[in-house]
Amino acid sequence: MNRGQGSRWLPFVKSSLKSDDFSWSQIKPSESLIYTSCFGTYQCLSVPMDWNSTSSNGSRVAIAVMKMPASVPITDYRYGGAIFLNPGGPGGSGINFMLREAVNISEAANPFSSAGTTQEGKYFDLISWDPRGVNNTTPHLECFHDALSYDVWRYQEEAGGIDHPFDISLSLAWARWKALMETRAKGNGIARHMNTVVVVRDMVEIIDRHGEWRNKQAELWLASKEGKSTTTGKENGDLYPWEAVLDRTKWYKGDEKLQYWGFSYGTVLGATFAALYPERVGRMVLDGVADAYDYYSTGWMRNLNDTDKIMSKFYEYCSEARLEKCAMNIGNSSSSDIQNSVESLISSLHEDPISVPGNSTRSPAIVTYLDVLSMFRTMLY
Repeated sequence: MNRGQGSRWLPFVKSSLKSDDFSWSQIKPSESLIYTSCFGTYQCLSVPMDWNSTSSNGSRVAIAVMKMPASVPITDYRYGGAIFLNPGGPGGSGINFMLREAVNISEAANPFSSAGTTQEGKYFDLISWDPRGVNNTTPHLECFHDALSYDVWRYQEEAGGIDHPFDISLSLAWARWKALMETRAKGNGIARHMNTVVVVRDMVEIIDRHGEWRNKQAELWLASKEGKSTTTGKENGDLYPWEAVLDRTKWYKGDEKLQYWGFSYGTVLGATFAALYPERVGRMVLDGVADAYDYYSTGWMRNLNDTDKIMSKFYEYCSEARLEKCAMNIGNSSSSDIQNSVESLISSLHEDPISVPGNSTRSPAIVTYLDVLSMFRTMLY
Protein backbone atom coordinates (compact mmCIF):
# COMPACT_ATOMS: atom_id res chain seq x y z
CA MET A 1 0.00 0.00 0.00
CA ASN A 2 2.25 2.83 -1.19
CA ARG A 3 -0.12 5.59 -0.11
CA GLY A 4 -0.30 8.55 -2.45
CA GLN A 5 2.56 7.32 -4.64
CA GLY A 6 0.63 5.66 -7.42
CA SER A 7 2.21 3.08 -9.69
CA ARG A 8 5.33 5.09 -10.51
CA TRP A 9 7.11 4.32 -7.24
CA LEU A 10 8.56 0.81 -7.21
CA PRO A 11 10.40 -0.94 -4.39
CA PHE A 12 14.07 -1.78 -4.82
CA VAL A 13 13.29 -5.48 -5.05
CA LYS A 14 9.69 -6.54 -5.39
CA SER A 15 8.48 -9.84 -3.96
CA SER A 16 6.40 -12.19 -6.09
CA LEU A 17 4.09 -12.88 -3.13
CA LYS A 18 0.53 -11.66 -3.49
CA SER A 19 -1.05 -9.82 -0.57
CA ASP A 20 -3.77 -12.44 -0.24
CA ASP A 21 -1.12 -15.17 0.00
CA PHE A 22 1.06 -13.32 2.48
CA SER A 23 2.75 -15.19 5.29
CA TRP A 24 5.85 -14.18 7.17
CA SER A 25 7.17 -17.72 6.79
CA GLN A 26 7.23 -17.27 3.01
CA ILE A 27 9.64 -14.34 3.14
CA LYS A 28 13.27 -15.31 2.67
CA PRO A 29 15.43 -13.31 5.12
CA SER A 30 17.96 -11.03 3.44
CA GLU A 31 20.69 -8.64 4.49
CA SER A 32 19.27 -5.88 2.28
CA LEU A 33 15.75 -4.54 2.49
CA ILE A 34 13.31 -6.38 0.23
CA TYR A 35 9.72 -5.25 0.64
CA THR A 36 6.59 -7.36 0.24
CA SER A 37 3.29 -5.48 0.07
CA CYS A 38 0.60 -6.63 2.49
CA PHE A 39 -1.44 -4.40 4.80
CA GLY A 40 1.49 -2.03 4.47
CA THR A 41 5.00 -2.83 3.32
CA TYR A 42 6.85 -5.64 5.05
CA GLN A 43 10.46 -6.65 5.31
CA CYS A 44 12.29 -9.54 6.94
CA LEU A 45 15.91 -8.77 7.78
CA SER A 46 18.56 -11.28 8.80
CA VAL A 47 21.10 -10.27 11.47
CA PRO A 48 23.58 -12.22 13.61
CA MET A 49 22.16 -13.83 16.76
CA ASP A 50 25.33 -12.93 18.67
CA TRP A 51 26.92 -9.60 17.71
CA ASN A 52 30.05 -10.51 19.71
CA SER A 53 30.67 -13.70 17.77
CA THR A 54 33.62 -13.74 15.37
CA SER A 55 32.18 -16.61 13.33
CA SER A 56 30.95 -15.73 9.86
CA ASN A 57 28.68 -18.78 9.88
CA GLY A 58 27.05 -18.24 13.26
CA SER A 59 23.35 -18.47 13.99
CA ARG A 60 21.18 -15.65 12.67
CA VAL A 61 17.92 -13.97 13.60
CA ALA A 62 15.29 -13.12 10.98
CA ILE A 63 13.75 -9.85 12.12
CA ALA A 64 10.25 -9.01 10.91
CA VAL A 65 10.11 -5.34 9.90
CA MET A 66 7.10 -3.36 8.72
CA LYS A 67 7.04 -0.01 6.95
CA MET A 68 4.21 2.39 6.18
CA PRO A 69 5.63 4.48 3.30
CA ALA A 70 5.57 8.24 3.32
CA SER A 71 3.01 9.96 1.11
CA VAL A 72 5.78 11.19 -1.17
CA PRO A 73 8.61 9.29 -2.90
CA ILE A 74 12.03 9.29 -1.27
CA THR A 75 13.36 11.47 -4.15
CA ASP A 76 10.87 14.21 -3.25
CA TYR A 77 12.33 17.25 -1.46
CA ARG A 78 9.60 16.85 1.19
CA TYR A 79 10.68 13.32 2.15
CA GLY A 80 11.90 13.43 5.76
CA GLY A 81 13.22 9.89 6.17
CA ALA A 82 11.93 7.13 8.45
CA ILE A 83 10.62 7.36 12.00
CA PHE A 84 11.30 4.15 13.93
CA LEU A 85 8.63 3.15 16.44
CA ASN A 86 8.72 0.90 19.49
CA PRO A 87 5.53 0.20 21.47
CA GLY A 88 7.22 -0.86 24.71
CA GLY A 89 7.09 -4.11 26.62
CA PRO A 90 9.77 -5.24 26.75
CA GLY A 91 8.82 -7.66 24.03
CA GLY A 92 5.95 -5.66 22.52
CA SER A 93 5.25 -6.53 18.88
CA GLY A 94 6.04 -3.63 16.57
CA ILE A 95 4.13 -5.34 13.76
CA ASN A 96 0.92 -5.53 15.79
CA PHE A 97 1.49 -1.96 16.94
CA MET A 98 1.79 -0.75 13.34
CA LEU A 99 -1.40 -2.54 12.33
CA ARG A 100 -3.25 -0.86 15.22
CA GLU A 101 -1.71 2.59 15.36
CA ALA A 102 0.31 3.44 12.24
CA VAL A 103 -2.48 5.46 10.62
CA ASN A 104 -2.98 7.54 13.79
CA ILE A 105 0.75 8.11 14.23
CA SER A 106 1.12 9.04 10.57
CA GLU A 107 -1.55 11.70 10.98
CA ALA A 108 0.31 13.08 14.00
CA ALA A 109 3.77 13.01 12.40
CA ASN A 110 2.98 14.20 8.88
CA PRO A 111 1.54 17.49 7.57
CA PHE A 112 -2.23 17.34 7.24
CA SER A 113 -4.21 18.55 4.26
CA SER A 114 -7.69 17.51 3.18
CA ALA A 115 -6.46 17.81 -0.41
CA GLY A 116 -3.58 15.37 0.10
CA THR A 117 0.07 16.37 0.44
CA THR A 118 1.12 19.97 1.01
CA GLN A 119 4.13 21.84 -0.35
CA GLU A 120 5.45 22.55 3.13
CA GLY A 121 6.70 20.29 5.86
CA LYS A 122 8.24 16.81 5.74
CA TYR A 123 6.66 13.40 5.16
CA PHE A 124 7.99 10.35 6.95
CA ASP A 125 8.02 6.59 6.56
CA LEU A 126 6.96 4.76 9.72
CA ILE A 127 8.97 1.63 10.53
CA SER A 128 8.66 -0.85 13.36
CA TRP A 129 9.79 -4.40 14.02
CA ASP A 130 9.25 -7.44 16.19
CA PRO A 131 12.23 -7.67 18.58
CA ARG A 132 14.20 -10.87 19.00
CA GLY A 133 12.15 -13.89 20.04
CA VAL A 134 8.85 -12.02 19.59
CA ASN A 135 5.86 -12.74 17.34
CA ASN A 136 6.95 -12.85 13.66
CA THR A 137 10.69 -12.64 14.30
CA THR A 138 12.46 -15.99 14.36
CA PRO A 139 13.68 -17.99 16.15
CA HIS A 140 10.91 -17.64 18.73
CA LEU A 141 11.41 -17.74 22.46
CA GLU A 142 9.33 -20.79 23.36
CA CYS A 143 8.27 -21.18 26.99
CA PHE A 144 5.38 -23.58 26.40
CA HIS A 145 5.25 -26.82 24.46
CA ASP A 146 2.03 -25.95 22.65
CA ALA A 147 -0.81 -23.43 22.46
CA LEU A 148 -2.96 -25.40 24.91
CA SER A 149 -0.28 -25.23 27.61
CA TYR A 150 -0.04 -21.48 27.17
CA ASP A 151 -3.83 -21.03 27.30
CA VAL A 152 -4.05 -23.06 30.51
CA TRP A 153 -1.26 -20.96 32.05
CA ARG A 154 -2.96 -17.72 31.03
CA TYR A 155 -6.36 -18.75 32.39
CA GLN A 156 -4.80 -19.91 35.65
CA GLU A 157 -2.98 -16.59 35.89
CA GLU A 158 -6.25 -14.68 35.48
CA ALA A 159 -8.06 -16.92 37.97
CA GLY A 160 -5.31 -16.47 40.55
CA GLY A 161 -5.11 -12.71 40.17
CA ILE A 162 -6.03 -9.79 42.38
CA ASP A 163 -9.39 -11.26 43.41
CA HIS A 164 -7.56 -13.23 46.12
CA PRO A 165 -6.45 -11.77 49.44
CA PHE A 166 -3.25 -9.79 48.98
CA ASP A 167 -0.86 -12.29 50.57
CA ILE A 168 -2.19 -15.18 48.46
CA SER A 169 -2.13 -13.15 45.21
CA LEU A 170 1.47 -12.11 45.82
CA SER A 171 2.57 -15.68 46.58
CA LEU A 172 0.82 -17.04 43.48
CA ALA A 173 2.29 -14.36 41.23
CA TRP A 174 5.80 -14.86 42.63
CA ALA A 175 5.66 -18.64 42.16
CA ARG A 176 4.31 -18.38 38.62
CA TRP A 177 6.89 -15.87 37.45
CA LYS A 178 9.68 -17.79 39.18
CA ALA A 179 8.70 -20.91 37.22
CA LEU A 180 8.57 -18.92 33.99
CA MET A 181 11.93 -17.22 34.50
CA GLU A 182 13.68 -20.46 35.45
CA THR A 183 12.27 -22.08 32.31
CA ARG A 184 13.68 -19.28 30.17
CA ALA A 185 17.05 -19.41 31.95
CA LYS A 186 17.52 -23.06 30.94
CA GLY A 187 17.50 -22.25 27.24
CA ASN A 188 20.76 -22.06 25.30
CA GLY A 189 19.29 -20.46 22.16
CA ILE A 190 17.68 -17.10 21.53
CA ALA A 191 17.01 -16.47 25.25
CA ARG A 192 20.70 -15.81 25.79
CA HIS A 193 20.71 -13.18 23.07
CA MET A 194 17.62 -11.20 24.05
CA ASN A 195 18.14 -7.96 25.93
CA THR A 196 17.96 -4.23 25.39
CA VAL A 197 21.56 -3.83 24.24
CA VAL A 198 21.33 -6.37 21.41
CA VAL A 199 17.96 -4.93 20.30
CA VAL A 200 19.69 -1.54 20.07
CA ARG A 201 22.38 -3.14 17.91
CA ASP A 202 19.65 -4.60 15.70
CA MET A 203 18.19 -1.08 15.37
CA VAL A 204 21.55 0.19 14.12
CA GLU A 205 21.56 -2.51 11.45
CA ILE A 206 18.01 -1.73 10.32
CA ILE A 207 18.80 2.00 10.13
CA ASP A 208 21.85 1.34 7.98
CA ARG A 209 19.93 -1.02 5.70
CA HIS A 210 17.21 1.58 5.28
CA GLY A 211 19.86 4.09 4.20
CA GLU A 212 21.19 1.58 1.68
CA TRP A 213 17.66 0.95 0.38
CA ARG A 214 16.96 4.70 0.08
CA ASN A 215 20.11 5.24 -1.97
CA LYS A 216 19.38 2.35 -4.34
CA GLN A 217 15.79 3.51 -4.80
CA ALA A 218 17.05 6.94 -5.83
CA GLU A 219 19.58 5.49 -8.26
CA LEU A 220 16.87 3.40 -9.90
CA TRP A 221 14.58 6.43 -10.22
CA LEU A 222 17.32 8.65 -11.62
CA ALA A 223 18.10 6.00 -14.25
CA SER A 224 14.43 5.70 -15.23
CA LYS A 225 12.72 7.67 -17.98
CA GLU A 226 10.75 9.67 -15.40
CA GLY A 227 13.82 10.45 -13.35
CA LYS A 228 15.79 11.63 -16.37
CA SER A 229 12.97 13.84 -17.63
CA THR A 230 12.44 15.33 -14.15
CA THR A 231 16.10 16.17 -13.50
CA THR A 232 17.41 17.03 -16.98
CA GLY A 233 18.34 20.68 -17.27
CA LYS A 234 17.71 21.43 -13.62
CA GLU A 235 20.22 23.53 -11.74
CA ASN A 236 21.11 23.69 -8.06
CA GLY A 237 18.48 26.31 -7.33
CA ASP A 238 15.73 23.99 -8.58
CA LEU A 239 13.95 21.30 -6.55
CA TYR A 240 15.05 18.34 -8.64
CA PRO A 241 18.60 18.74 -9.95
CA TRP A 242 20.41 15.42 -10.26
CA GLU A 243 22.98 16.35 -7.62
CA ALA A 244 20.35 17.46 -5.08
CA VAL A 245 18.43 14.20 -5.40
CA LEU A 246 21.63 12.20 -4.90
CA ASP A 247 22.59 14.32 -1.90
CA ARG A 248 19.15 13.98 -0.25
CA THR A 249 19.13 10.21 -0.65
CA LYS A 250 22.82 9.46 -0.03
CA TRP A 251 23.59 6.41 2.10
CA TYR A 252 25.78 7.46 5.01
CA LYS A 253 27.18 4.01 5.66
CA GLY A 254 27.89 3.57 9.35
CA ASP A 255 26.57 7.06 10.09
CA GLU A 256 22.83 6.96 9.39
CA LYS A 257 20.87 8.89 12.03
CA LEU A 258 17.98 7.52 14.07
CA GLN A 259 14.60 9.25 14.10
CA TYR A 260 12.68 7.51 16.87
CA TRP A 261 9.42 7.52 18.79
CA GLY A 262 9.34 5.09 21.72
CA PHE A 263 6.60 4.43 24.25
CA SER A 264 6.86 3.06 27.80
CA TYR A 265 9.75 0.53 27.80
CA GLY A 266 10.50 1.96 24.36
CA THR A 267 11.83 5.01 26.21
CA VAL A 268 14.39 2.76 27.96
CA LEU A 269 15.31 1.36 24.55
CA GLY A 270 15.70 4.89 23.16
CA ALA A 271 17.75 6.08 26.13
CA THR A 272 20.01 3.02 25.81
CA PHE A 273 20.47 3.70 22.09
CA ALA A 274 21.45 7.30 22.89
CA ALA A 275 23.93 6.14 25.55
CA LEU A 276 25.59 3.55 23.29
CA TYR A 277 25.42 5.44 19.97
CA PRO A 278 25.05 9.16 20.76
CA GLU A 279 26.54 10.09 17.38
CA ARG A 280 23.74 8.15 15.62
CA VAL A 281 20.82 10.05 17.19
CA GLY A 282 18.95 12.43 14.91
CA ARG A 283 15.67 13.19 16.67
CA MET A 284 14.09 11.19 19.44
CA VAL A 285 10.70 11.31 21.18
CA LEU A 286 10.50 9.38 24.47
CA ASP A 287 6.81 9.10 25.27
CA GLY A 288 5.72 7.91 28.74
CA VAL A 289 9.25 7.98 30.11
CA ALA A 290 10.33 5.06 32.28
CA ASP A 291 13.11 5.47 34.83
CA ALA A 292 16.00 3.73 33.09
CA TYR A 293 18.14 3.54 36.25
CA ASP A 294 15.27 1.93 38.15
CA TYR A 295 14.63 -0.45 35.24
CA TYR A 296 18.25 -1.61 34.93
CA SER A 297 18.64 -2.04 38.68
CA THR A 298 15.49 -4.27 38.51
CA GLY A 299 13.87 -2.27 41.29
CA TRP A 300 10.82 -1.17 39.30
CA MET A 301 9.84 0.92 42.33
CA ARG A 302 8.93 4.12 40.47
CA ASN A 303 6.47 2.82 37.88
CA LEU A 304 3.30 3.71 39.77
CA ASN A 305 4.21 6.93 41.58
CA ASP A 306 1.59 9.05 39.83
CA THR A 307 -1.15 6.47 39.23
CA ASP A 308 -3.35 7.69 42.08
CA LYS A 309 -2.90 11.26 40.85
CA ILE A 310 -4.30 10.22 37.46
CA MET A 311 -7.43 8.85 39.09
CA SER A 312 -7.78 11.97 41.23
CA LYS A 313 -7.65 14.11 38.10
CA PHE A 314 -10.27 11.90 36.45
CA TYR A 315 -12.67 12.48 39.33
CA GLU A 316 -11.92 16.20 39.26
CA TYR A 317 -12.49 16.53 35.52
CA CYS A 318 -15.63 14.38 35.67
CA SER A 319 -17.06 16.74 38.28
CA GLU A 320 -16.29 19.76 36.12
CA ALA A 321 -17.69 18.12 32.96
CA ARG A 322 -21.12 17.41 34.47
CA LEU A 323 -23.45 14.66 33.31
CA GLU A 324 -23.39 15.78 29.66
CA LYS A 325 -19.79 14.63 29.27
CA CYS A 326 -19.25 12.22 32.18
CA ALA A 327 -21.82 9.52 32.93
CA MET A 328 -20.42 9.04 36.45
CA ASN A 329 -21.44 12.57 37.42
CA ILE A 330 -25.05 12.20 38.55
CA GLY A 331 -26.61 15.27 40.16
CA ASN A 332 -23.65 17.66 39.82
CA SER A 333 -21.50 15.51 42.11
CA SER A 334 -18.24 16.65 43.64
CA SER A 335 -14.99 14.85 42.78
CA SER A 336 -15.02 13.10 46.18
CA ASP A 337 -18.63 11.97 45.64
CA ILE A 338 -17.71 10.46 42.27
CA GLN A 339 -14.64 8.75 43.75
CA ASN A 340 -16.71 7.23 46.56
CA SER A 341 -19.33 6.03 44.07
CA VAL A 342 -16.76 4.36 41.81
CA GLU A 343 -14.88 2.71 44.68
CA SER A 344 -18.11 1.50 46.25
CA LEU A 345 -19.23 -0.05 42.97
CA ILE A 346 -15.91 -1.83 42.50
CA SER A 347 -15.89 -3.14 46.08
CA SER A 348 -19.44 -4.49 45.74
CA LEU A 349 -18.31 -6.75 42.89
CA HIS A 350 -16.33 -8.84 45.39
CA GLU A 351 -19.56 -10.26 46.77
CA ASP A 352 -21.99 -9.50 43.96
CA PRO A 353 -20.61 -9.81 40.39
CA ILE A 354 -22.82 -8.38 37.64
CA SER A 355 -24.73 -11.01 35.64
CA VAL A 356 -24.90 -10.38 31.89
CA PRO A 357 -27.55 -12.53 30.14
CA GLY A 358 -26.70 -14.01 26.77
CA ASN A 359 -28.54 -13.27 23.54
CA SER A 360 -28.43 -14.35 19.90
CA THR A 361 -24.93 -12.92 19.42
CA ARG A 362 -23.34 -13.19 22.88
CA SER A 363 -22.99 -15.95 25.45
CA PRO A 364 -23.90 -15.32 29.11
CA ALA A 365 -21.14 -13.84 31.24
CA ILE A 366 -20.41 -12.08 34.51
CA VAL A 367 -18.49 -8.89 35.28
CA THR A 368 -16.19 -9.43 38.26
CA TYR A 369 -14.05 -7.32 40.52
CA LEU A 370 -10.98 -8.55 38.62
CA ASP A 371 -12.53 -7.58 35.26
CA VAL A 372 -13.09 -4.00 36.34
CA LEU A 373 -9.66 -3.57 37.95
CA SER A 374 -8.05 -5.03 34.84
CA MET A 375 -9.94 -2.47 32.75
CA PHE A 376 -8.68 0.33 35.00
CA ARG A 377 -5.13 -0.99 34.68
CA THR A 378 -5.37 -0.88 30.89
CA MET A 379 -6.76 2.67 30.89
CA LEU A 380 -4.16 3.97 33.33
CA TYR A 381 -1.35 2.37 31.37
